[in-house]
Amino acid sequence: MTPSKSFIAVSLASALLAACSQGAAPEDRPIEAAAASAVGERFYDRDSFTIEYQVSGDASGTIVEHARNWGKQRAEIQDTQAVFFGVATVQKSRKVIDGAQTYNFDDVNGTLVSGPTPFYQEFVDASRGATGVEIGKSILRAMGAVETGETGAFAGESCAFWEISRLATRACITDWGGTLYSAARIGQLTLERTAIAVRIGDGGPDAAFSTAAP
Repeated sequence: MTPSKSFIAVSLASALLAACSQGAAPEDRPIEAAAASAVGERFYDRDSFTIEYQVSGDASGTIVEHARNWGKQRAEIQDTQAVFFGVATVQKSRKVIDGAQTYNFDDVNGTLVSGPTPFYQEFVDASRGATGVEIGKSILRAMGAVETGETGAFAGESCAFWEISRLATRACITDWGGTLYSAARIGQLTLERTAIAVRIGDGGPDAAFSTAAP
């Protein structure tokens, strides 16, 4: 797995019950599909929220996730830096998911790449009659992810730990679908993201969801 995909492996734990990430490798996409499989009309069991994360380990910086309209609209703002195998990388980006369409803004290069949200309609169709959290957990179990029985608390919210052994990834997920902590070890690299603030009912500023070209 390349360094960029290594970071995605950690990032996906924060999106286990949300839409998939940009540039994920084919073998990673089923996890993201699990995330995108939220419920016909709800991806989370909260109408809107904001989670701020601190990134640590072999990368540092912040990630801010905003969700509105039960998660059908989501924005993730990433400002991180890392040194992978002696190569320094900086990522300043904003990802906006507006239902079936995804927009990826690279603030370093000033570019925008947009396209369909992978698996969006398939999983919306498949999830009729169930909640996004239920569907996500079912798919995670089918992939071999297990609940460890451990619980945690971050930024005033409680969560239950899951492990995905094939990706050496742990995540602590709330009962409403938000991920408060994730960690992955890829070879000698360790990557973590930890929620430092959770604001239920705050879907973030309108600017975070802008899809206007840079």
